[in-house]
Amino acid sequence: NPDAPTVTAYHTEPEAEKKGASSPTGLPDQALLDFLIRENNATLGAIDVASGKRRVLVEAETVPRPSSLKLSPDGRWLSYLSVFRLKSTGQTETYYDLVLQPSKGGSHVVVESDLEATDRDYYDEPYLWSADSKHLVFTKGKRLWVSEIDEKGPGKPRQFAADLGEINEYPFVLSADGHAVLIGLKPREEQGYYVAKSTTLALVPLDGSPPRKFEGSGTPVTSDARTLWQSGPNKIGLIAEDSSDGA
Repeated sequence: NPDAPTVTAYHTEPEAEKKGASSPTGLPDQALLDFLIRENNATLGAIDVASGKRRVLVEAETVPRPSSLKLSPDGRWLSYLSVFRLKSTGQTETYYDLVLQPSKGGSHVVVESDLEATDRDYYDEPYLWSADSKHLVFTKGKRLWVSEIDEKGPGKPRQFAADLGEINEYPFVLSADGHAVLIGLKPREEQGYYVAKSTTLALVPLDGSPPRKFEGSGTPVTSDARTLWQSGPNKIGLIAEDSSDGA
């Protein structure tokens, strides 16, 4: 159909490769920083599917440098992670910032800085939007943090379920009703080279009420990458894992 709207893809320039290009963060390992920017920095935009018109929401040069994005479930907010960075020379752990701005455009706000990168950045969910778009849920310092979102933007993040101690990277999913997050508690002793699997889980309500702990081991049954599948409000399915060593 010649009258149908079309979409044109635009690519940002390889800015970090320009002569004299530098990073606003001033990190000492400039070569690695330039690599991270080349691999992850992006201009964030929106395309009207009816007309094909595009608009830029966040320029690539914005500080902190934008990378991967999400829309809130209600579509009012654009959240994004900044480009990974190192804090000092020789360090291997990477960090990023979590940023929020209106999806219609406007000023951005850093929700939290210096979040440790985890395996969830590549395979699952680094942070979660609640189903009602009123909470951003993330981890920092192996603890659970929540920022309440209202019409003005994000509130100051609060640590939830502090008495539970350190938490594992997995599981990290919302309940089916979106009112709580399921996390795994970190065992007291690591088991060899790999991170020990959680044997105690906790369902932490986003309204700040006390969490519920229970014993369980395995992978939660989910309906998608961020949501539990539940046959009832108090039921959680776990897929048992084979613990045999193959001997």
